[in-house]
Amino acid sequence: MGAARRTPAALIADRDADVRGSVLGIDRSVESLDVARRRAAAADQASVRFEAVELDVFTTDKTFDAVIGRLVLMYQPDPAATLRRLRHHLRDGGIIAFQEMAMPLARSVPDGPHLRQCTDWILTAFARAGCELERAHAGERLNPPVLGGAAAAPAAPGFYDQPLNGESLLAAMREGVIVVHFRDLPSSELDLLRDLQEAVPDGTIVVRSETSMPFAVAVTAYRRLLGCRTLNQASVDAIQLFRGRFVGSGPDI
Repeated sequence: MGAARRTPAALIADRDADVRGSVLGIDRSVESLDVARRRAAAADQASVRFEAVELDVFTTDKTFDAVIGRLVLMYQPDPAATLRRLRHHLRDGGIIAFQEMAMPLARSVPDGPHLRQCTDWILTAFARAGCELERAHAGERLNPPVLGGAAAAPAAPGFYDQPLNGESLLAAMREGVIVVHFRDLPSSELDLLRDLQEAVPDGTIVVRSETSMPFAVAVTAYRRLLGCRTLNQASVDAIQLFRGRFVGSGPDI
């Protein structure tokens, strides 16, 4: 599931090894599939093929030895239902494995003290900055929104002192852009946000909020929200951590 960049099908396509049997990689993005096909061709992987399809409508009469995905379920409104449906395409005794990210629940097997320490550092940084990390579930609406209907044309990265259409912001988040929403702030704090935008200009929108959000600044990625009650150096550090984790991550990548 997911065929672009470092997703499982792309990794198989990159390998200089004989693939026995066949591999099907699916992705909603035609552009991503073009990249994956070029990689497969360069690696002489004729047994790897790709199909452009939405995951929630994907169907086949074939069964597979393994169903594998990376950073896929986190973008589904009902991940459990998605797994149940995909299970019907798995042969008896087959493997279903997905690599996903939920920061507060991050674990390793066997237990890894370094991973645990890094996760604790990130969550502690958010808490000390007075910021709250939230993830939207199916049917849940956060403020500012991180799920819902998206416009056909995403908002362009940049700094905006006026509100933008909410659906265009959602479309940008679906493409991996981070959106920083702000309420009325003094000019010195606006300068901090301008610096944030200019540091990652192609992946960041900074925009005045049109909602009555309960935060001075809120940072959103698709299905994720980091809300900060105040803007100071600690919260700027938390925003940079959040952006570093989620920029470039979205279902339309």
